[in-house]
Amino acid sequence: MKVLYITNNDLSENYGGSMGCFKFTKGLDLLYQNSNIDHYLIVSFSDKHSGSLKMNEHELVIGNIISGTKRRILVRVHGNLSQLALSYKELLNHLGKYEPDVVILQNSFLGDLANLIRRIFPRTIIIGHFDNFEYECYKATIGKANVVARQLRKAIDLPLIKRLEKLYLKNIDFATFLTTKDKNSVFSFYNISTPWTLFPIMIPDPLSSDDVPITVTGKNCRKVVFTGSLDYYPNIEAAMFLDQNSNIIRKYLGASTEIILAGKNPDSKVRNLQNVRVIPNPSNSELKELMLSSDLFISPVFQGSGMKVKVMDALAYGLPIVASEHSLIGYESISEKALIFPFKDRNSNAFENALSNAKDVLETKDRATAFKIQRELFRDFFSIYNAERTLLGILKDLTKEEAISK
Repeated sequence: MKVLYITNNDLSENYGGSMGCFKFTKGLDLLYQNSNIDHYLIVSFSDKHSGSLKMNEHELVIGNIISGTKRRILVRVHGNLSQLALSYKELLNHLGKYEPDVVILQNSFLGDLANLIRRIFPRTIIIGHFDNFEYECYKATIGKANVVARQLRKAIDLPLIKRLEKLYLKNIDFATFLTTKDKNSVFSFYNISTPWTLFPIMIPDPLSSDDVPITVTGKNCRKVVFTGSLDYYPNIEAAMFLDQNSNIIRKYLGASTEIILAGKNPDSKVRNLQNVRVIPNPSNSELKELMLSSDLFISPVFQGSGMKVKVMDALAYGLPIVASEHSLIGYESISEKALIFPFKDRNSNAFENALSNAKDVLETKDRATAFKIQRELFRDFFSIYNAERTLLGILKDLTKEEAISK
């Protein structure tokens, strides 16, 4: 069996939408290494170069034909929003030469492409992934744009997204979603359903078998951490919540507790906070040291769609977690097993209760015990090996074969 995976993300990046591709790219590679598929090809987009570039036998990168604002305008003139839209003809040529049994599409902006594949290659099985319920996600961001941009997005982009997602649903054979909430919202809004399963975000393990927590001694010198892009509004709001509730955090965790915000491009509102420490643009090694030396991860994120990867990162580093209900969408499968203390969004009393529960655990379980519990859950549910198992199950079900490899 040959599998073609198509994404409009740049796989050379390790943040944002590109993180959501990892489970497919690495999952397919493991399936191939273990002889569960005969071959795979990954097609991605990059605006770092022009023209197509064959990286190796498994990877093709489609570059810019036209860059910048002109490309964004032309894409919309073509009735699309995907950066790959101007290269669909080239993409279909590659598809015809490669002759895959299964095509996996990364997100619902590729509705036009799903429709073309269905018409030109009717026997090809199409799996369509949903990064988000894009219509709802995009609609939520419009209010933060200026007046002109807001009107243009309402008049042009929202109808386009609606058309593309509907085409996507009509033409795929199987859907994968990050969360049950996204699945329910998409099926209800479009009144279209298709066979589906959950396929949450999965990330590389940031630790090796030799990594252990860095112990901080003394109950009054705990370290609390929050990570994320600090120029993104939901994370800015979370940073402000932590600053405003710093006294409550220190009431429960100790007067000397250090509250640290680490992330890229801190907004001026974040940089000017008085009761927290901000670490701008930490390197991978700096972030690793910070997470391993911390005692608790707090995620007071109250908006934004999809799964919050920061919660997964905290699990990977073995940290107990205090998190808003919104932060925990998609983590229902581990909610009763993990050291996670939820609180109702924007509710100070509930936040205090969660901190109190976290304090009890911090005082009764040493860091090594908490580390082991969280790490095991990360490996079982969100590691690359779970991605391989999930992909194998989907492909077996769709092809109805005992063994996928011919």
